[in-house]
Amino acid sequence: MPELTFAPTAASEAEFDQYFYFYRPETTFAEAMTDIVECDELSRDLQFHPSVAVPGEYQYSMASVLAMPLAGELVRLFSEPGEKRKLRRFNLRHCMAFKGYGRYGLTRMLWQRFNFEYDAPIDEAKRLALLAVQARAASGPVPTTPELAP
Repeated sequence: MPELTFAPTAASEAEFDQYFYFYRPETTFAEAMTDIVECDELSRDLQFHPSVAVPGEYQYSMASVLAMPLAGELVRLFSEPGEKRKLRRFNLRHCMAFKGYGRYGLTRMLWQRFNFEYDAPIDEAKRLALLAVQARAASGPVPTTPELAP
């Protein structure tokens, strides 16, 4: 069972969009593991496709047609890692909320003990082990902090 108790501060509360865990009452570990693995699978390898707006008068010009693919690729290269993490967290949060789980904030330090960043490579066995710890939290004791919005 991961450590989940802490005294929330303004700084930790500001990071609850990034650092959180799930919990659902009367859920077995096996149910939680199935749910979290399914939601993790649905949130893996998401593709980020940025759009670049072109002012109206240049929208159909030759320069626009030639430059937009390059501009889009540059935007993707510089913004993709952070945007992919946001997209993944959004997808995971809504998948788990759909399954009836509440979301509860954590400090970054506590979160890092049993989670992983999705843009860094991770061995599949380690991934499943960390998801198992997340399932323990999701099926464990009632959280002591308030539930967050999905």
